[in-house]
Amino acid sequence: MHRRGVQEGEGGCHGGKGMCNAAVCVGVAGPGKARPRTNMAATPARSCLPMAIDIPEGFTALKLRPNPYIDACGPLYGKREGDRFVLGLRVERRHCNPGGTCHGGMLSTLADMLLVLGSGAQSGLHRYMVTINLSSDFMSAAPEGCWLEGRMEVLRVTRNLVFCQGLLTQGDQTVLRMSGITKPMGEPDPSGSLAAYLGDGPE
Repeated sequence: MHRRGVQEGEGGCHGGKGMCNAAVCVGVAGPGKARPRTNMAATPARSCLPMAIDIPEGFTALKLRPNPYIDACGPLYGKREGDRFVLGLRVERRHCNPGGTCHGGMLSTLADMLLVLGSGAQSGLHRYMVTINLSSDFMSAAPEGCWLEGRMEVLRVTRNLVFCQGLLTQGDQTVLRMSGITKPMGEPDPSGSLAAYLGDGPE
């Protein structure tokens, strides 16, 4: 079961849609009054959603090779849906832009991780995958505290390339749409399997 800190319509600004740019949202000024100016560099972003600490049922922390960049971005979570890989992330303050929503760079990192982990596992190649191309469209904001999930599908596997497409979502809302191409490197490696990522036994 997915557990959220706030239901739609509760809390937050602009009708509770979760799209508030909290660092600059200062309310509507009264008649004849100017809207106060906000120094975004000096004013910390506030969240429209409270930070939740729970992780949805079924997800587990990914078992990945130590890497300073990925370690700094995580923790990343994952689970199985049949033979598909699902990536998860709880959006924290450190992932956010001054407006209090997940930074586009963090969303792009998440999309890239979904692409390389998912393409290797779901194609059955179980090899180290490198990104050849990643194209993404930012479709909506992901406020601090929300739970993001990534799902992808393999469209085609050739001798040297894997073609994929996928989505990052928050509940039933699409946050990012992506398509990408990966290239397998080296020999098949059991550490590139879903079982290795999730620590749930051999495939």
